[in-house]
Amino acid sequence: MSEKSPKDGIGKPGAVPPPLRPNKRQDATKSLLSTLASEVFDASNPVLSSPDSLTDLDGLTMLTGGEAVLPPSPPEPPPLPSLEDDEPEKMEAITPETRKIAPEKADRKKKPLFKKKPQLGEILISHGVISKDQLDYALAYQKEHARDKMLGEVLMSLQLVKDESYPILINAVMAQLQSDSINLNEAGQFIDFTLSEKFQLAHYEKELFFPLRIVEHRGMRTLDVFIDDEADLFKLDELAAIFSVAKVRPVGKFDKALLKKMINSMERTKAQEIQPDQSDRITVLANPDEDTVDQEALGRARDDNYISRMANKIIFDGVKMGASDIHIEWGEIPRVRYRIDGLLQEGGWISTEDFPALVSRMKIMADLDITERRVPQDGNIRLGIEGMGVIDFRVNTLPVGGGGEKIVLRILDGGKLRDLSLDMIGWPEDMLESYIEVVNSTQGMVLITGPTGSGKSTTLYSSLLYLLDTRGKELNISTAEDPIEYRVEGLNQSQMNEKAGLTFPKILKAMLRQDPDIILVGEIRDLETGGLAVKAAQTGHFVLSTLHTNTAISTISRLVYMGIEDFLVADTVLAIMNQRLGRRICKNCAEEYEPSEKLLRMIPPKERDAFTFIQGAGCQTCNYKGYKGRVGYYEYLRMNLALRRLILNKASEEEILLQAREDGFLTMREFGIEKVRQGVTTLEEVGHHTIDQSF
Repeated sequence: MSEKSPKDGIGKPGAVPPPLRPNKRQDATKSLLSTLASEVFDASNPVLSSPDSLTDLDGLTMLTGGEAVLPPSPPEPPPLPSLEDDEPEKMEAITPETRKIAPEKADRKKKPLFKKKPQLGEILISHGVISKDQLDYALAYQKEHARDKMLGEVLMSLQLVKDESYPILINAVMAQLQSDSINLNEAGQFIDFTLSEKFQLAHYEKELFFPLRIVEHRGMRTLDVFIDDEADLFKLDELAAIFSVAKVRPVGKFDKALLKKMINSMERTKAQEIQPDQSDRITVLANPDEDTVDQEALGRARDDNYISRMANKIIFDGVKMGASDIHIEWGEIPRVRYRIDGLLQEGGWISTEDFPALVSRMKIMADLDITERRVPQDGNIRLGIEGMGVIDFRVNTLPVGGGGEKIVLRILDGGKLRDLSLDMIGWPEDMLESYIEVVNSTQGMVLITGPTGSGKSTTLYSSLLYLLDTRGKELNISTAEDPIEYRVEGLNQSQMNEKAGLTFPKILKAMLRQDPDIILVGEIRDLETGGLAVKAAQTGHFVLSTLHTNTAISTISRLVYMGIEDFLVADTVLAIMNQRLGRRICKNCAEEYEPSEKLLRMIPPKERDAFTFIQGAGCQTCNYKGYKGRVGYYEYLRMNLALRRLILNKASEEEILLQAREDGFLTMREFGIEKVRQGVTTLEEVGHHTIDQSF
């Protein structure tokens, strides 16, 4: 074995090892971290000025566009060269003065590892949001008076950014977290407004946060959020749980004014501006006498065909979509919404310049005073619509804040009503047979109860149509309504008019003198109306009416508390139908799912195995709601001798309910759960529309 030369300095006791050159991977890592630190702690960048905003590995890889593998521990620095080294020419070769670097290598070394992001001011200037002078002024103001605020906040507080440019400002701030080129003019590109639907606007104003979007990177979901206190770890953890993300990343301060602008931006993003319909598909069948209207006040509403065609399009779209109501609303961005299947959906927005003229046009169609904007007004419109026949609309105007008015049109499609019969409502066969037997009574009272929009009018008119079809030639049927919703041939319909002194009691008193067989009272609102209805039911007339109560059992208590004697209630009330309308599962996207444990509590554990739970995933057919159409929830209480005895003895609601259940009474919740078992609706809908009546 040959002995190495002492000159090599290896194997010799006390020898100093030669200096080690760091490998290329170590050089790249140190340079990467150095460059990243200079970017993150750049005070001139308002978004990246906080070291807390990008401290995780995912933030590092997002900015670099590649994988950043950090070493397990910092590398040991190479030892300094020994002064006793007997090769001084090597020391000269590594000194800065004598180092020789090829020109191409030097250029490559100076090139940054990743592209530097543009400053916020540069982005806004390039998109014409602000000018160079405005940016300089804002920076100077920030330096002197608002060092603790970001540039975006300063621009907003100084009102240098116009309202229509708020989406661009928001996107510009969000863009600094991205490495790709973007189109800043697309409002909502970096804001997922569906996240904001989880809570109401008032909740965000109270809690001082607003969710922007969820970013998914390498399987980890991160929520970007505007929040007032970025150091509130409890709030961040709470938001992570609410939105089912692994991390919450604050990207800006919460601002109420900014939040409202973002909500307005959301409305614009969801729906486009309404444009007039080019075709004449609507004919006004009852034109008002325009000669009696101030010609100067008509303005654009009369002369501009553009506004007339816009009004026609709003109405036509509402009828075509099957809406029950059309809401034309004033605000920072006037908008149109349609109530479909019980929920309001966006229909588009209207320019502030066109909105007053549109309101005037609607008033003219409803024969209202267009010069009166201080008090509510009620009117009616009758239109002939292409392919849909003649449709009536009930119109109401209401002054709102900001000097505007809101208009709501209730769509009353008599054609649909004439096609509806009692057997199409959706009652079980035994309930339908019992109700028909009661409706054929010669005297007594049947009450249809429920909140507004629960289908009470549909049930009432279906009952009258059944009587007209079966016994119409031998019956005198009279109605007292407020207002008359559907005009039906064969009915003697009277409309209440408080201004003229024509109230429900006055109509009923006059009606009883005209020998009616069947009387419909639109609603029992007070003791006088209720007392007259009860007396009519006692004196050989059959009475149909409505009442606002939560349950069928509580209807009895409501009549008693109103002042009607117990014995009158027990003697006259034949049956009570309490009802609600829920949403049907969309058949096009139905799929199985597992409800939460809270919802499953509505079903006894022993019965759950008989259920296959279905929900709508959301598709184009149901407008991605998961529901299409509506289904009724009912509870039907028919009076018998046992129940009448309890009422006369002033029994409690609990005692009446126990007796009714012995007679086969089903609560509305039990009725809804049966619809869930049939795969018609969901437990969520049943829980929303019904109450637990267990004692």
